[in-house]
Amino acid sequence: MGRVGYNKWPWVVVVVMILLVFSSFRNSSKDVEFNVLESVTAEQQISLNQLYYESLRLKVDSFMKRSNKKYRFNGTVLLASNGNVLFEGAYGYQNLLSKDTLSPNVSFQLASVSKQFTAVAALMLVQRDQLQLADTVQKIIPDFPYKRITVEMLLQHTSGLPNYMWMLEHHWSDTVIPHNDDLIALMARLNLPLYFTPGRRHDYSNTGYVVLASIIEKIAGKSYKHFIEEEIFQALNMKNSSVFVHSGSAPDSLRTRGYLKKWRGWRVYNATVHDGLVGDKGVYSSVHDLFLWDQALYNGSLLSKELLNTAFTKGKIRNRWEFAYGYGFRIKQMNKKKVVYHHGRWEGFRNSFVRMIDDELTVIALSNSDCRSINTISYKLERMLSASLHQPEIELVNTAINYGLEFGLEKFGLMLEDNAKLKVDSEKLELSAVYLESIKKYQLANIVRQLKLKIGQV
Repeated sequence: MGRVGYNKWPWVVVVVMILLVFSSFRNSSKDVEFNVLESVTAEQQISLNQLYYESLRLKVDSFMKRSNKKYRFNGTVLLASNGNVLFEGAYGYQNLLSKDTLSPNVSFQLASVSKQFTAVAALMLVQRDQLQLADTVQKIIPDFPYKRITVEMLLQHTSGLPNYMWMLEHHWSDTVIPHNDDLIALMARLNLPLYFTPGRRHDYSNTGYVVLASIIEKIAGKSYKHFIEEEIFQALNMKNSSVFVHSGSAPDSLRTRGYLKKWRGWRVYNATVHDGLVGDKGVYSSVHDLFLWDQALYNGSLLSKELLNTAFTKGKIRNRWEFAYGYGFRIKQMNKKKVVYHHGRWEGFRNSFVRMIDDELTVIALSNSDCRSINTISYKLERMLSASLHQPEIELVNTAINYGLEFGLEKFGLMLEDNAKLKVDSEKLELSAVYLESIKKYQLANIVRQLKLKIGQV
C-alpha cells in the first residue's frame, strides 16, 4: 500500500514547505479553484466516510465468527460512530433448537441493560415536574414499608433494600407468577430489615429498579409497559422493542428465547417466579433499535443535556466517596475519556451496551446463548472501534470537499504541527476520489486528487 507522509525533518521545516506549497497552489493551480463548491448529500457523506471503515468491518466480522466458535457467542452486534452504523451483524440462530436464521432485527431480553430505560423514564417524569429525585417512595406508594428511601437512592443503588429474588423464592407460595404490585405487597407484609441505612452504601439492587417501575406507574397513571412503549419506543420508532411481562407464557415468535448449553445440546430457559417483575429487566430490543435509543441520548430528544449529564455522573456517599454508577448507567474511563455502559445477564441472555460518549462511539452486543465471555467480546470490540477512529484521511477529505482545497491543505499543516510523524494513506485519498466520480461529483474528485498530489510533495 502506498503511503505518503513526513517523518524526518523538524516540524518547522515542514511548515515552511507547506507554506511554499500553498503559495505555489495560489499562483499556479487556478484549475482547481472554484467560486462555488459542489455539495454532497448527507447519505453520500456517510457512504464516503464508511469507505474508510472497510478494514474495521472485515476485522470485526472475522473476530465475531471466531467468537461464535470459541465462546459460543450466538447473537447480534452493532458498532457506530458519530451517528453512523459502521458494522451490524448476526451470528448463529434465533432458535438454537430448530436452527432458525438470526437477523439484526431480532429482539433479545436486555436483562439489566433494561435499567437505563427505567432510569430515563423516571427522569422524564422529573423533567415534567411530576417527580423529584428527593421524593421518598412512601410519598408515592404509602404502603411501602421503608422510610427515607428516595427516588435518587433507587436510581443509584444506595437504598439498602433486601433482594426480591430471595423474598420470592422463600415467601411466594402462589402458583401465579407475581408482578410488581405483588412484590410491593409482599415487602409490606414481610417488612424485612434493610441491608444498611439508606444512603450509606452503594450496593447493586434489582429490587430498587422494580420499585422504580412501580413509581413510574403511580405517577404516570399507566403501566410501566405502556409508558416505556408509548413514550420511548413509539417516539423513537423502535419497532422491534417491547416490554414483556410474563404470566406463565413464553415470548412470542418476534422475541428470541434464552438458552443454556446442556451436554451436547441446548436447553430453553422457562419462565420462573421472577419473570413477572419488570424495571430491573423485561425490556426486549434489537441492536438496531438500541442504536436509535443511543442516538436519542446524544441528541436530547428525550431528556435535557443537564439531566443526562447528571445521569452520567458518578454518585457519592455522604458527598465524599465516589462510586462508578450514575442513574441506570455504569461509568468508567477509557483512554482518559468517559464511557457509560451496562451489561446484562438473565436466563441465557448476556448483553453489553457501551457508549464512549466523548468520541460518540457505540458498541452493542446481544447474546442468548449464556455467553460468559460477553464482557471480553465487548471490550475487544471497543478497542477495535476506538483504534479505527483516528484516520487523518477522513478529516482531510471532508475538509477539502466541504470548504475547498486550500482549507484541506491548511488542515494537513495543522495536523503535522500536532504530530510530526503523521502519515497519510494516498490509496485512501484515491478511493475517495473514485467514489466521488462514481456519484458524478467530478469537481470534488479533482480537489481530492489535488490534495493527494500536494501532500505528496511535502
